[in-house]
Amino acid sequence: MPQVAPRMTARAYLRLLFALSVILPATVFIATSVESYRRIWQDAERHVDGTIAVMHEHAQKVFETQELVLDLVSDMIGEMPPSEVASQSTNLSLRNLAARLAQTVSIWISDAAGSVVAGSIDWPAGLNITGFDYFEAHREPGQPRFVSGRYIGRSTGQPSFALSRRRPSADGSFNGIIHVAISPVYFEQYFALVDRERVGAASIFRGDGVMLARFPRAPLPDRLSPASPTLQAIAEQPVSGRFQGVSSLDGIRRVYAYRRIGEFDVYVGYGANMPMHLAAWRIRVLQHGLGALIVILLLVGITWLISRSLADRQAALVRLKAESELREAMQQKLQEARSLEALGRMARGVAHDFNNLLTVVIGNLEALGREVHDGTSIRALEAARKATEAGAHLAASLLAYARTQVLKIETIGIAPFLTNLSGLLRGIATPSRRIVLDIAPGLPDCEADVAQLTACISNLVANARDATQPGATLVLAAKLTTLGPDDLSENPAAQPGPFVAIALSDNGTGMTSETAARAFEPFFTTKAEGEGSGLGLSQVFGLMRQLRGHVTIRSALGAGTTVTLFLPAVMAGAAPAAAPPHPPAEPTPPDPAPPTGRSARVLVVDDQAEIRSLVEHILTRAGFSVVLADGGDEAMRIFREDRGFDLVLSDVMMPDDVDGVSLARRLRALDPSVRLLLMSGYAPGLEQIDGLRISVVAKPFTRRKLLDAVDAVLGYSRA
Repeated sequence: MPQVAPRMTARAYLRLLFALSVILPATVFIATSVESYRRIWQDAERHVDGTIAVMHEHAQKVFETQELVLDLVSDMIGEMPPSEVASQSTNLSLRNLAARLAQTVSIWISDAAGSVVAGSIDWPAGLNITGFDYFEAHREPGQPRFVSGRYIGRSTGQPSFALSRRRPSADGSFNGIIHVAISPVYFEQYFALVDRERVGAASIFRGDGVMLARFPRAPLPDRLSPASPTLQAIAEQPVSGRFQGVSSLDGIRRVYAYRRIGEFDVYVGYGANMPMHLAAWRIRVLQHGLGALIVILLLVGITWLISRSLADRQAALVRLKAESELREAMQQKLQEARSLEALGRMARGVAHDFNNLLTVVIGNLEALGREVHDGTSIRALEAARKATEAGAHLAASLLAYARTQVLKIETIGIAPFLTNLSGLLRGIATPSRRIVLDIAPGLPDCEADVAQLTACISNLVANARDATQPGATLVLAAKLTTLGPDDLSENPAAQPGPFVAIALSDNGTGMTSETAARAFEPFFTTKAEGEGSGLGLSQVFGLMRQLRGHVTIRSALGAGTTVTLFLPAVMAGAAPAAAPPHPPAEPTPPDPAPPTGRSARVLVVDDQAEIRSLVEHILTRAGFSVVLADGGDEAMRIFREDRGFDLVLSDVMMPDDVDGVSLARRLRALDPSVRLLLMSGYAPGLEQIDGLRISVVAKPFTRRKLLDAVDAVLGYSRA
């Protein structure tokens, strides 16, 4: 039987983790240090190559320009007799030529005896250059050009080095030289400009090591040692090269590159100061080392903490994951809330126009009902009436979702309310499904609209019935709970605090997370076509928001669904929360008693001609005298001319600047005793009429409902 390798214990894992806590950071630190050291040299080489290319190009142009100057002077004096060469005009020509070249200190012409015969500047009498290397180098033919060593000019007093050539002669004999004094300071200034960071040393030198110009300036030897790395490299690669070595001039280790300047035995060189580069590298290594040490200490500390309490660490990871999931869920809920709010605005507009249309339809159906007496027509009118009632219910559902329906708020006890409601709910669930009540004792009261809350819970039971099989159990539970800011983050209508939670749970088919996320959208349904309007849950959503409550849905495919309504609790000793604004019941103004009988004058204001005509027909048949206005502006004009109206009946939503609420305020300002009644299919901002003693009749209305509302405002007894 094969042997099974023993499993590592937790202590062994911790020892391994401790070792890795030290080894891994140390290994990374060493590897990065070595790699950064290699890159320091690579960067230095790239820097040197780039810099030497720039310096070489510039130096070569300077030398080629100076050689061109020698060509010009040679051509200029080639056919001149000695007297003309030594004339002032020649001196002036040399002065003008030198003045145009910043690198040129002076230009000179000498005879075969070494005496200066012409120059770009004034010179002392009897100036002779015999013995200077740039003069002696040309006594014998075969030296086309010569670059001298560095010297201080006797006439200029400036540091210089000369570029010289033989003067032309007809028979080829030595006739003196032409030489140009070049400024090493010019090159040093250019080197300083190129090497702004001062991290290297640049120089121009002859092939035998004689130093012509160098930056940075320093009291250094005049020439390189024959054993210097530079001259040894040139011996192997005469044109150009790059190497690493210690300078024979200053003893600094450099990455050094050199290039020959054209056909001249002169080189331009540049070397990066590696101690400066490596000093920066050492600082970074020290910083990385301290960072690695901190990491090692942290890892060792973490390992020690893990060894002290594995359970605490696991709990922390679990909490971190939960917080991350919570943030994601809150973001998703916020997005859903914004989507639902947009749908709510759309629903308000649809409901308003729909209610206006239904008002006209209902009014005309009632008028036809009074004229039709045969059975077939009566049945057709009854079917049409039921359809309009269904449409009105649909519009009411939209207004409930949009949170603009007028609520009748009262304080109710949840326990007796649910107990009394259970009979109705069992009828909705059908006998094949059982409803179980689970009501916690001692629940506080809540403020709600009993009819709307009943409709909401009935909708939930109907949905649960359709989602379950016969024999299923539906649980209706109620308990006291507390919701905090995180629970209500996407619900600005609700305030954190105690809530009575009413939850309906089923064990039906459930929903996917995507379906549950859209459950509160109006017209969204999972039922077959024609089996549901998709407004049940949206109505629940709107009512809870209007009551400053909350609603949640929890569902999983195949695991059932739980919808929970949260109603703000009215705690003992606490003032009840302000109910959502709604038009108060209108007490009749304490003005002179209305006239007896239905002979009052009514000013009807509505922007839709069909509704004006319908209202005029209903009121006129009831005995009222009616005057019509197509908007708030016209109503104000009529009222200013004739204040003998017993009632102003106005629509709320009108397109001009004076809507129903604004009209009511203006009329009350003109006549505080005027009686007002508003009509509304959707009335945003009705909270503005609190204190104005104005009643509202909701569209769509029947003839009886309108007359009852008018009679109530006028104080007539209702027939």
